[in-house]
Amino acid sequence: MPEKKISMFKNYIAQYLKNDSSKDFEINIPSYKGIAFAEKIKKAILTNKKIFVYGDYDVDGIGSTAFMVSIIKDMAKFNYKKTKVDYRVPSRAEHYGLKYDFFKAALKSYDLFITVDNGTHREFFNMLSDEDKKKILIIDHHPNGDFGKEENVINPNIDGSVSISTGILIEYLHQCFRKIDKDYANKRDVHHYKDYVAITLISDMANVNNKTIRGFITKGLEKISARNRPLYSHFFPDWKKDITVEDIAFDLIPKLNSVGRLGLELDWIVEAWTSQKDTDFVKESYLKLEDTNEQRKEALNYYSKLIEKEIEESGVNLSEASLLYYHRDDVPIGLNGLIAGNLAQKYKTNALFTSINYGGDEQAIGSGRGGSIKKTLIEVAEKYKDVRESIQFGGHLRAVGLRARDPKILSERIAEFNKNTKKKIIENGKFLVSNKNISVQEYLSFCKEYSEICGSIPLNDSFYSSSELLVLGFDEYRNDFVKVLCQDKNGDMIEIITKSNLEIDLLSANFQEVALEIKTVSDINDDMVIFTNIETKGSLSQNNNQANKIDEASAKMKL
Repeated sequence: MPEKKISMFKNYIAQYLKNDSSKDFEINIPSYKGIAFAEKIKKAILTNKKIFVYGDYDVDGIGSTAFMVSIIKDMAKFNYKKTKVDYRVPSRAEHYGLKYDFFKAALKSYDLFITVDNGTHREFFNMLSDEDKKKILIIDHHPNGDFGKEENVINPNIDGSVSISTGILIEYLHQCFRKIDKDYANKRDVHHYKDYVAITLISDMANVNNKTIRGFITKGLEKISARNRPLYSHFFPDWKKDITVEDIAFDLIPKLNSVGRLGLELDWIVEAWTSQKDTDFVKESYLKLEDTNEQRKEALNYYSKLIEKEIEESGVNLSEASLLYYHRDDVPIGLNGLIAGNLAQKYKTNALFTSINYGGDEQAIGSGRGGSIKKTLIEVAEKYKDVRESIQFGGHLRAVGLRARDPKILSERIAEFNKNTKKKIIENGKFLVSNKNISVQEYLSFCKEYSEICGSIPLNDSFYSSSELLVLGFDEYRNDFVKVLCQDKNGDMIEIITKSNLEIDLLSANFQEVALEIKTVSDINDDMVIFTNIETKGSLSQNNNQANKIDEASAKMKL
C-alpha cells in the first residue's frame, strides 16, 4: 500500500475510534409528515373514498401491502365505514416498481393511491406532476436519494445507511394513527401488527444488532407464536410453541418468496395473510405455498447444476476473474439472484447472472452477488461506453439488480475487463480489527469505509467482531447459511444468520496494532470457515485470553 494511503488509513482509524454510535434506533422522519399521512388516509376512510394499495413481489413488499390493507380495514371497521380498499402485488415479470401508466389508469377508479416498498425510483417519481402528488402516498425504504422535502413521501433511507424494512415504516404510520384516533387506539392493541413488522425486518436483513430493532422482532415473534393470524397455524405445528428468527428466515420467508421467484401472481397471498378466519381458502393457500416452494427448489437445483456443468465444460479459467458473467435465456428471472449467489460462493468471485424476461419487454434481467459486485460493475461501466449505454443497475455493495439490452456486449466487455484486471488475492490469516470496544454494526461500517480508502474488498458481514474484537464462533446452518455468534459492546450475545462468503479478505499492509492472525482455519463443505484457534498480535494480545474461549451452548439469541 502506498505510504500516503497508509497514513490516511491510520488517521482514519484514529478519527473513527472517537465516534460513539450508541444512540438508540431512530427513524428520521418529521413528525408532522407521519401525522399528515395518517390524517389523509383517515379522511379518505371517513368520506368513503376508494383506496388502492400497490406493493412489491418480495416478502417486505407483500407483507407491507397486507399490513397497510389491514390498518385501513380495521380503521374503517372501528369507524363503522365500508371503505373500498383494493390492492395489487405485481409479479416479478412486470419488473420492480410502480409504472406511471398503471398509476394514472388506477386514478380513474380510485381516489387515493398508496404504494409501499417502491415508488421513489426516479423513472417513476420524476414523471409525477404536482397534481399527481396530491393523490399518491409513497412509503419506501430503498436508497434513491433525499425525499425529505416531498410531502407525499416517507423514505428516511437517503444513502443506504438505514438498515430497515418498509414494514417498520408502516408501523411508524400505525403509531401516528393511534395518536390522531384515540378510539382506534383503545380498541386495537399497540402490538397488534408487530408480526408484519418482524417478518419484513427479518426478510430484508435489517440491523438486528440494534436493541430497538430486536425489540420489534421480539414482539412480532410473540404474536406469531400466539398464532395471531390463521395462516401461521399452518406454517408452524401446534407443538412448536415459541417461533424463532430461524423459523421465519428458513421456513416462512422462503415459501412466501417462492411465488414471486417463479413469476406467479401474488395477490392471493395478501388475502390469505390478512384473513382473520381459518377458512378453506387459507388452508389451500398454505398448501399452494408449500407446493410452489418445492417447485422453486427443483428449478434452482436443475439450473444451478446445468450452469455449473456448462461453465466447467467451457474450460474458462476463473481463478483470476474479478467478475464471472453468465447468461441463459430460459431461467425464471426470480432465480437469478440465487444462482448468482451460488456461483459467487462456488468460484470465490463476484458473479452476475442474467436471463430473458419473456413476460415483459424481453430484455435481459439479472442479479449480481459477491464481496464487491457493485463496485466491480461500476468499474466495468466506467471503462466501456457501450456497457454504460446498454445497462441499468443498482443495489448494495454485495447484491445488485441489473437490466441489459445486449448480453453479448456485456459478456465481451467483462471478458476483456477480466484480462486487464488482476483479481485481488486473499491473504489468509490477516484480518482487520480495531482496539476499541465497538458494536457489530460499527465494525461493519468501519470496514465499508476501509474499502473506500484502500480500494480492496472489506471484511464483510460474514465476519463479525465481538466487544473483545473477536468472532466468538461460527455454526453451520441450513441452505448454505451461517450462524455467527458474537457479543456487542452492551454485553448482549447475538447470533446473526448470514450467507457465508469466503472473501473475508485482505489487508494490503500488515499493521501490527490492527492485525489479527488466525492460526487455524478449517473449511466446512467449501461454504464457510470456522476459526478454531485465534491469537492476537501487538497491542491486541491483552484481549485474547478474555474472548478466546466462549461457551457457545450457553449463548442465547437476544432479539
